[in-house]
Amino acid sequence: YLEFDLTQNRLELQKGGLLEPLPCACGSAMEEVIQHFLERYVHPEDRERIRAFAAREHLLTEYFRGTRLDKPEYRHIRSNGRISWVRLSIQMLPDPYSSNIRASLLLRDVDQQKQEELNLKVQLRTDALTGALNRGAFVEAMSSLLSASSGGLHALVMVDVDRFKQINDHFGHGYGDRILLRTCDALRSALRADDLGGRLGGDEFVLLLKNVSSREALQAKINSLCVQLFHKVAAELTFSCSFGAALFPGDGVSFDELYSKADIALYAAKEAGRNCARIYEESMGLQMELMDMN
Repeated sequence: YLEFDLTQNRLELQKGGLLEPLPCACGSAMEEVIQHFLERYVHPEDRERIRAFAAREHLLTEYFRGTRLDKPEYRHIRSNGRISWVRLSIQMLPDPYSSNIRASLLLRDVDQQKQEELNLKVQLRTDALTGALNRGAFVEAMSSLLSASSGGLHALVMVDVDRFKQINDHFGHGYGDRILLRTCDALRSALRADDLGGRLGGDEFVLLLKNVSSREALQAKINSLCVQLFHKVAAELTFSCSFGAALFPGDGVSFDELYSKADIALYAAKEAGRNCARIYEESMGLQMELMDMN
């Protein structure tokens, strides 16, 4: 809790357990106190936002406008180095004994509530088994990345576990889950920081590989993943994956367009004997149309 006289630009009172007493070197002017508060207690990524909110000129302006202030939350650095979420609220009132304006900065620990909110958000966006993005979160993230793209090739890659039903039937669903986890871990380890990975459901995974240098480079990448994922699980049963890819912007500019083309390429990989990778070509679509006609 910090109380300031905004008019006189000075600290009047400090109390509470979230803040230690101000060091002697720190003056009582609001700007100096807030600067110390920001540097000592506020996470670097939150500082500019909190600085703008708690600036004296900003508070005076909002007071005379009669604006109802927000209650921003920030990551608070405690004396032991632990970080917890804190909500900052500011109440401004005229001093009853003068015309000065007083501002009370109230700090409230909301870490437990915030962690529950963050955990819920993660649960809503991720697949429960693998921790990968679920379909909705992947489509949202991919659409955002593609809309912000300023050029270059990006690849949507579908990954399907070959003969997954046989593996489940032969070894049980627990072993099948381990296969899915192994697949997801291998795919995740192959991604760069700005790539995306998700599980659409069942044994179907999807990747967005950003800024692919060429079609040939993409083919080499997914061929390599095929090799990494292949292994025998029984004398007559192997574990492998098939890959189908489509390129942005040539094959489409939205998730639905690229997914449709990547699905056609995946079908071509399955038709070629599984455990291989194919990138969409127009001829693949024509072949599927002919098969549907027959």
